Amino acid sequence: MPRFLLFALLLICSVARSSELRLSLLEEQTSTTTAYTVDSNSLEMHQIGSASGSPLPQISSYSSINRKLVLNEKDLTDADEVLFQCHINEMDIVVVRVEYNSFFGPLKLLSALSGHPIQVSKIVVVAISGINHVSEKEVVRKDSSYHWVARILD
Repeated sequence: MPRFLLFALLLICSVARSSELRLSLLEEQTSTTTAYTVDSNSLEMHQIGSASGSPLPQISSYSSINRKLVLNEKDLTDADEVLFQCHINEMDIVVVRVEYNSFFGPLKLLSALSGHPIQVSKIVVVAISGINHVSEKEVVRKDSSYHWVARILD
């Protein structure tokens, strides 16, 4: 009987781990890599020291057209650039970069009024089931940062 309980516990732990992914983000301007664990079901994230593992196979279903994430000509959410896209647990996970002008704060407002608004990049993880946008979670936001590389590791 104890062997059965041990087997059941190991099975439950392996199922729980299967929904946890690791996200690695490289900001090319500063060569800074940050890593996160991501629950593929809830998109709950926690920053970790480093991410290891093999990258999940990328799919090519999604694209960024007119600053929108598009699937089969349907706009899903804002996206200036698709950084990574994969399929796991009957769901597509897409990492995108969204760029916008920030006017928050006295210095940024003054810059905008002088004709030089501060552009901000926001990295967002989007979960999509079928053709329905399920949820999204912002990972990081950074001023004047345009070049990012993302990988999702298993």
